[in-house]
Amino acid sequence: MLAGNTHPWLLALTAVIPTVYASRRGLTSECSPVSFDIVATAENAILSPSYDPSNETSIINFINAMARGEVNPVVGFQNISGSFVINGIYCKPTKKVKKKRNALQILVHGITYNSSMWGGYHFGDRYNWHAYANGEGYHTLAIDRLGHGLNSKALDPHNVIQPMLQVEIYKELIQSIRSNTAANSLRKRFSNIIWVGHSYGSQIALPLARLCPNLTSALILTGWSSTTNLSEVQKFNLASASTLYPSRFPGLDKGYLAMADEALRAKMFYYGAYDPAIPAFDFANQDIVTIGEFAANAGPFGIPPAAYNKPVMVITGVEDGVFCAQPGAAARECEELLEKTRTDMFPGVPGRKYEYFAPRNTGHDLTLHYSARETFRRAHGFLDKYF
Repeated sequence: MLAGNTHPWLLALTAVIPTVYASRRGLTSECSPVSFDIVATAENAILSPSYDPSNETSIINFINAMARGEVNPVVGFQNISGSFVINGIYCKPTKKVKKKRNALQILVHGITYNSSMWGGYHFGDRYNWHAYANGEGYHTLAIDRLGHGLNSKALDPHNVIQPMLQVEIYKELIQSIRSNTAANSLRKRFSNIIWVGHSYGSQIALPLARLCPNLTSALILTGWSSTTNLSEVQKFNLASASTLYPSRFPGLDKGYLAMADEALRAKMFYYGAYDPAIPAFDFANQDIVTIGEFAANAGPFGIPPAAYNKPVMVITGVEDGVFCAQPGAAARECEELLEKTRTDMFPGVPGRKYEYFAPRNTGHDLTLHYSARETFRRAHGFLDKYF
């Protein structure tokens, strides 16, 4: 286990129920829970007063109206400061690996997920990004984003848990790892930091790369492109997490949301070839998304990081209806969108440093499909050129 900022209750958790914790969170003997204490300040959005933050129906109606373009969700900006605990899972390369790299992959999940998705839940190494990356000589750190996973859910989901504060937190976290400051709970300095995102975790890489173009050494962006199908977002069928899962989220602020329809979630996130047991587990164990994450994302995510010139790879399933083609469409439709993503969002990245891959028979949650190993292989084949 890691020393330093690792919280005692986390250590106790893994000591008491190691088998369950390991299987669900993707832990092996080379993995440990870790916590970072981060101080950050950001200019967050002031959300429109047109909805009632204490009323679930009002919140849902506001999000749907925003997705339809009927309301401007942001009316101003304000500084938000604080000290935040970010929990995660740190995994070292396996002892038998031949190539040792001084490179850390930071794995960042999307909305209604947490760091456990990168371990493939309890469905084996076929879906475990840690296991594949560690076997290739990379260190991995899967973090729970602010308000997700093991992080505190006592924070304000309207005004605090928004994209720009998250960007500032991850900037401070990465800088601490690069310089090995007291805030670096890994107690190891990494000169090469690779951001690996999924969906919202990919989107967050854009403002981070724009504000600090030299902070990361490469980007692997999955379940994302520069084209978003907002009509799909309207199908999320959200409910307050405390309403949907009262035993898991008792008394949680109504601004913490989850997807209410199991069949619809499966249809949106899965397609083609996958284990049918995974969507059911996924729904029962889903995490949250906040009203602030939904409402304040347009500005931060829409500005290209023009100065960023490091390697970028985008990997998105052909049948990802949110960010690529609709189910049943020709693969080329998705590939054209992924080609377009470089000119749209990464004009400073030379063509030779940009690649994309669109796995067939694969929906939004591409690391939880049968094609996951091919996704892992393609991503690490790309990274092998630079690290």
